[in-house]
Amino acid sequence: MTFVTKYVPAANKAVRDGCPDRLAVVATLFGFEPAAPERCRVLEIGCAEGVHLAPLAELAPESHFRGVDLDARAVEAGNATIASLGLRNLTLECRDFRTLSIQNERFDTIVAQGVYSWVPREIRDALLSFIAGALGDQGVAFVSYNALPGGHARHLVRELVLPHVRSLVDPYERIARAREVVGELLRLPPQPGSSFALLRSELEHFARASDSLVHHDYLAETNENVGLASFVEHLAEHGLEYVSDAATLDRSTFGEHPLVTSEAVHGSELERIAYVDRLEMRRFRQAVVRKRRDPAPRFDLGRAGRLWFASSAEPAARGDVQGAEPVSFKTVAGLELKTSVPDAKLALYELGRVWPQALRLDDLAERVAERLGSTPSIEKLAKLLLDSGGSAAARAFFRPPACLRAPSPLPKTTALARLDAGRGIEVTNVHHEPVKFDVPFNRTLLALLDGTRDREALARELCDAIEAGHVAVPGIDPKARSRWEGLIPREVDAGIERIARFALLVA
Repeated sequence: MTFVTKYVPAANKAVRDGCPDRLAVVATLFGFEPAAPERCRVLEIGCAEGVHLAPLAELAPESHFRGVDLDARAVEAGNATIASLGLRNLTLECRDFRTLSIQNERFDTIVAQGVYSWVPREIRDALLSFIAGALGDQGVAFVSYNALPGGHARHLVRELVLPHVRSLVDPYERIARAREVVGELLRLPPQPGSSFALLRSELEHFARASDSLVHHDYLAETNENVGLASFVEHLAEHGLEYVSDAATLDRSTFGEHPLVTSEAVHGSELERIAYVDRLEMRRFRQAVVRKRRDPAPRFDLGRAGRLWFASSAEPAARGDVQGAEPVSFKTVAGLELKTSVPDAKLALYELGRVWPQALRLDDLAERVAERLGSTPSIEKLAKLLLDSGGSAAARAFFRPPACLRAPSPLPKTTALARLDAGRGIEVTNVHHEPVKFDVPFNRTLLALLDGTRDREALARELCDAIEAGHVAVPGIDPKARSRWEGLIPREVDAGIERIARFALLVA
């Protein structure tokens, strides 16, 4: 791959559903034994700056992580971060994965995020062949790709904008021109009888997309949208098999509809999933893949008893979570969920009380039983938390996340989070989720949480930073310290509580 002088870095974030813990959850539910996430070997193909791998490496010092990417600038930046953190269990290399020498090395987890759909067929073949050879017998791979049928709309927008940018070389000029074209299309007046409204939502999606997404998705030289059946066939050619979607577990509110479960559709599990894909107009899939073997993977909710669950959902208003009336819950990310199912209400309530820590499912069942007066089955509780709305509000873990519920006297976050906060970019929390801190005060506070300062020391340093003009606080005159200095301790307390709520505090 050749880069022009100006280039647009790929969207580089922690992939929550591509971390070893999440893949261990999937493996457990589908009946095979995963490697322990705290002691595993991980390879990422297309690692960019290693933003996905670095937080994993910091929290799992007994694991070994390796990343490869063709972008020399990204790898150089990532290695600078690794050196500053002193991570000895993570290496990044600038090279083509096809030239990797792994000899007898086998990986428990291989991650290929943003690769499969964006390379020609011969490289996709090489990717799957490499995965088949490099995976351990119990290993799993994470392979994301742009999916059909939702990808049809994306492809139409690509065809509408590409003719207008082909003569441009500078990537930012290409992005700007593409945005102009989409803007013009969105200003087109409605035409009676036209189906343009079907395309409009995709144009609006484009308009909201980041420069990185526009460049690497809509304007990419190669962007192949793939149906599930074709992907599964391609896996089989290389001795691999499809397990599930890492994010959704291929579970949907449509999944139990009579049209989906009818004999006309339900000839096989794959046909059922493909039918639901059409109903949901799926546009992206995060596939979990393993070496093909017997017996085939089979989902079983009864295996969920050994898993841990976490949720930040809290009742949006005072209500009786034990009563029959519906209760609205809201998560720290702003997701709203309303349910009247007693088991679901109580489960979310109990998880919210211990957030950001997790409860093992059998322990959660006991807590629900104490309030409900009867014991819900593990299968029923797992279904409520893993299906549809529940899965959006709750998250399953193979191991409980190592974050603190309440701040300690000397609050501390990870070294990587402090570094990224100081650089003004997204930070990755202990749940392996990217978190934005747009308020300079909170970002500066986060960067100071190295476990050596109590709240008084933190308040003093922040006051000094405000007075020196390093931190801007709306409504505060930096030169009038005596007027606002007494307010800062309270803001520190609130900021630390917020940081704790986003699962960023560690012991």
